[in-house]
Amino acid sequence: MSGTATTEAPDAVRDAAAGLDLDHLTQEVSGSLMRDVFGGRRADPEFTALVAHSTHGNLANIQGVFSGRLRVRDTRASDGALELAGAAAELRLPQTMLERAYRSGQNRFWAAWFRTASGHARASGTPLETYLGDPSEQLFDYIGHVLEPVGAQYQAVAAEQTGGGELLRETVLRRIATTCEDVPADEVERVLGYPVLGHHAYVIARIAGPAVPDALQADLRRAAGAVAVLPFRESLGSWGVWLALRDPAGPAVSARVRRALEASGIIAAVAAGGDGVQGMRAARTATDRVARVQRALGDVPRVVCDQDVRLETLLLDDPERADGFVRAELGPLAVHDERAERLRSTLLTWLSTGSHVSAAATLGVHEHTIRNRIREIEALLGLPVSGRRAELQVALRLHRVSPAPAGPGSPEAPTAAGG
Repeated sequence: MSGTATTEAPDAVRDAAAGLDLDHLTQEVSGSLMRDVFGGRRADPEFTALVAHSTHGNLANIQGVFSGRLRVRDTRASDGALELAGAAAELRLPQTMLERAYRSGQNRFWAAWFRTASGHARASGTPLETYLGDPSEQLFDYIGHVLEPVGAQYQAVAAEQTGGGELLRETVLRRIATTCEDVPADEVERVLGYPVLGHHAYVIARIAGPAVPDALQADLRRAAGAVAVLPFRESLGSWGVWLALRDPAGPAVSARVRRALEASGIIAAVAAGGDGVQGMRAARTATDRVARVQRALGDVPRVVCDQDVRLETLLLDDPERADGFVRAELGPLAVHDERAERLRSTLLTWLSTGSHVSAAATLGVHEHTIRNRIREIEALLGLPVSGRRAELQVALRLHRVSPAPAGPGSPEAPTAAGG
């Protein structure tokens, strides 16, 4: 390890390092890590935030080394880096994935530094080699240096997680949840104590603690009339719970589970699957779709069941086809600006309530305002909205969960099929 002294960094390198935009670099590097290394956790906002926090801490250390304020050997793993290592172990991500993230981040940063160095070299007349010689050695030294405490933190947390038969339980759970392989029913029942034969429902609840509270598990079991419950760690901020049912989940069961979750005060999504291991997977997949719609909508109730958002989940099954339907039905109303948003809200409310008076009361505006907006909408669409109530209502609901498609006339690639 070089341990470069703080007085050895040339002024040109110090100036270039001091000018690094750490916030922008954090976005660039952490975004690439979530895409290229941690792709399976992109839907986990807490994990994504931890990756960004860890990245920012590492970049701040590297900036300090390049600018001559720190020796490599004097740097310390940031709190974010240690938290990410612990979270990776807690989520059973392999340590090699964490190490790959550091190497990938190193490469992404070096590409950004090369761009910065090239610009400074042209402006100052200082040879480019000045910016690349010592800094390249320092960067490699830093990555090796910081991986030592990061790896130790990972191992410490992993050791806590694997006591007794916990590792075997976790392995079987992961095989059920994240693979398509056949897991024998007798193995599931022997290792997990959960009956596979029969029907299954699944709940995803926003719980940040180390476990699903026993009281909530008991409430869900009682509400669903389930013969067993099986918790599964979905993310740093959420847990899943399988419910083993004697019969297929009908409206009465869904209503009781909804009430139990509402009473708990947590945010949750619920869906049913089928029987066997495939039924467990189907229930989890369906609930994940409901949870994604719930996050996208934002203003829905704290507890959402699959039957509440069946139309919206269509978008997640075939986003390209759904986006085409939205564009065809809404036309200029599909753009993402304040005026279109106001008109979409008015139209959806008008279609849902059935009258100008009710829509006005719901939105808190005058009845004449609703009439004027409906006329404006019809002028934009070129047809009376009363003739396409069902199609427009479906398109408006799908638009709420679409990944910001670029409607006609929007500045975002007007002809792009996927938005």
